[in-house]
Amino acid sequence: MDFFLASLLLEKCEFIVSMLRCFGVIFQEQKLLDCQKRFPAKIFGRRAFSYIFTAWFIYSQLKPIAILLLNESEGFAFLLHSPYYHHTFSSSLPRHHDGLARVQITEQGIFQAECNKMKDNIFNDIIDTKGLFIDKEVLRHTYKPSNLPHRDEEVKIMRYNLVEALKGHIPSNMILYGVSGAGKTAVTQFICSQLEEMGQNIDRFVNPVFINCRKIDTQYRVLAHLGNSLLEEYENDDIPFTGWPTDKVFSELIRRMDRLGGVHIIVLDEIDHLVKKSGDDLLYNLTNLNAELKKARCSVIGISNDLKFTEYLDSRVQSRLGQEDIIFNPYNAAQLQDILRMRSKRGISKGALGKGVIELCAGMAAQEHGDARRALNLLRVSTEKAEQSGDTEVIERHVRMAQNQIECDQITPVIRSLPSQQKLVLFAVLRNEKHGLKNIATGEVFELYKQACKYFGSNILTSRRITTLLSELDTLGLITAKTVSNGRYGRTKMINSCIPNSIKPMEIMIEAEEMMVAVDNGKYRFQAKI
Repeated sequence: MDFFLASLLLEKCEFIVSMLRCFGVIFQEQKLLDCQKRFPAKIFGRRAFSYIFTAWFIYSQLKPIAILLLNESEGFAFLLHSPYYHHTFSSSLPRHHDGLARVQITEQGIFQAECNKMKDNIFNDIIDTKGLFIDKEVLRHTYKPSNLPHRDEEVKIMRYNLVEALKGHIPSNMILYGVSGAGKTAVTQFICSQLEEMGQNIDRFVNPVFINCRKIDTQYRVLAHLGNSLLEEYENDDIPFTGWPTDKVFSELIRRMDRLGGVHIIVLDEIDHLVKKSGDDLLYNLTNLNAELKKARCSVIGISNDLKFTEYLDSRVQSRLGQEDIIFNPYNAAQLQDILRMRSKRGISKGALGKGVIELCAGMAAQEHGDARRALNLLRVSTEKAEQSGDTEVIERHVRMAQNQIECDQITPVIRSLPSQQKLVLFAVLRNEKHGLKNIATGEVFELYKQACKYFGSNILTSRRITTLLSELDTLGLITAKTVSNGRYGRTKMINSCIPNSIKPMEIMIEAEEMMVAVDNGKYRFQAKI
């Protein structure tokens, strides 16, 4: 193989011949020079074979150089003219970060190389620059704070329930409700860490296990994850990702829980996603664990963004799981300000935040259902924007820039990934708005949709199906669809786009699907205009 590639090296690179003539100095006086050994050249044959051998030698000993020569027509010239320090050639050449040996040929016919110093590295001018951050991780929602402002009541309720685990009793199962960013997961992680710490102090085994049900979303995978989390470090008998009967996985989980004893707290984050996808069989089995356990105890905490997800549950599961319900109300603007001030003291340099920045970030997030994650992201990205601009202070302009970037990062992938029919329905809404309509009726959307289908070359769906697609677009946050009653004329939806002005949805859809160009350039008839 090496000889084949060496031949390819000779064939593909015309300039290699002249290069090899330079290398021919290696064979002067019929000796191959090395820093440590001398090999007779006679064994390699005459000049023609010595060229082939030299090419093989370059490939085998200096393989990165050979590859560079094969792929870059000017590679060798680069190597020859690079100002590197001189080191005597050996079979072990120093390599640069890219794996290439940098080589020069001296008058004495000796290969010389050096390790890369990269004097012009692109990071040289910024690596030592003092930024506006002290610790950027503090401003991420994954950070676990030591205290949780404005969640005292929720902490109190959970604390009184979970303290039973420290007494060897079974805590009540709980469901935590609230919008995204209301602090449900953060509060649960904080309390469970405190619970585990206290258990260690008083020699009571308490084992919290967190499972994100959006990532681990089947009964088998949840049970396997729980079982594998109970293994000791030296054990390697993992429950396989698939292949076991579910009842066998369940039995193994019970065996491992009993072996460890104590109280196990199973936290199912985004439990509504699991129930909607896989049903409530898992919850029935988990809430029934204590009937099977002999030496251990178990409690389940479900975390949900959907207040109505229990409607999908069997009545027996509802009564077992929902023994203690806790509602996490959204943060208001003042509460979000407190959270941002607390985090900014640890995460951002003193004096780096301009007047009104925290208030603006909190106000924008409060409009988004009091989402603390949103507020933290705004503050972090705003500070990043200031750093990138070379500014020493974060001002409101940076917050506006961050808002546009976050909106674009969140919405653009959603629009791009829409199925073709949903793109056409969204187009119908947007084109009606462009025409001057507000509170667009379902019939007006459907009429324009039918015209768009002709330009797209697709089949026309029924009006009932279009109503469903509008509801899905509403769920995705691209439109608002409010159902209103027209008396004896039935019910209809009043539809408006809620895509920010900074985002160009048609450009995104055209980039994702070429046929949308014809749709956008089509001529349309409108029913009404305000």
